[in-house]
Amino acid sequence: MPARALVAALLLGALAGNVGGERTAPAIPYVWHLPPGVPRPKVPADNPMSEAKVRLGRRLFYDTRLSGNGTQACASCHNVHGSTNVKLLKVGTTVDESCTSCHADKRGPYLWEHAPVSESCVTCHDPHGSNNDRMLVSKVPFLCQRCHVTSRHPPTVYEGFLLQNSQNANKIFTRGCVACHQMVHGSNSPSGKTLLR
Repeated sequence: MPARALVAALLLGALAGNVGGERTAPAIPYVWHLPPGVPRPKVPADNPMSEAKVRLGRRLFYDTRLSGNGTQACASCHNVHGSTNVKLLKVGTTVDESCTSCHADKRGPYLWEHAPVSESCVTCHDPHGSNNDRMLVSKVPFLCQRCHVTSRHPPTVYEGFLLQNSQNANKIFTRGCVACHQMVHGSNSPSGKTLLR
């Protein structure tokens, strides 16, 4: 009985691909329009390139509806025709230069630097989108606790001993680090060493 079911499933699958005895036209090979010296991209044999895919790609590249806030498209940061940097960025040669072209207030330099900010924006932010506020790679305080394991505050929200026995435990209950440390990108205040102002 199972062999009959397998044969029936195979026949149904074959018929589904050829409904009503119609023959599907063979796929027309895609013609690549590449500049001289540019190699042809590797395309999987089971997913060949087509004009329809190119049209869809062009639409999606400029579609702002794909971003979380509906204001950015791939073309907001990337150059569709390529650039001299690896990530095909429109502005600058690094992700940070591209980010600060719009977010100039985060550029610095600051009197008090926050190390992750001077390293790279993508240490904390995902430029391609996130479910978290401000495109953060994780929610606060968990994002901060990736680097700030122990400090004047309990190291995690799950640290029961410190939460019960520390005078600073109230600083982590129902709060994110940025409730107090507001100048998280850096501070120019002479007393801003802890990025409070």
